[in-house]
Amino acid sequence: MGLSYHIIVRKANITSLGNVLSFQYLVHVFKGDFRPRNSVYEITELDVSKTSAADMQGSTTRADGES
Repeated sequence: MGLSYHIIVRKANITSLGNVLSFQYLVHVFKGDFRPRNSVYEITELDVSKTSAADMQGSTTRADGES
């Protein structure tokens, strides 16, 4: 095996390692971005379900303003 073969293989290994590290970095960044957004979504979803439950219990008003 010649020297050029080893250089090509080494370059391919470095490129693969770079791709793996880039992917791991993106997963880390997206995971950090997802958690706060998901918690806000869950809180909002709970508020909406509470509001819907209150509406179902007769707290709605008519269009003319009377209960």
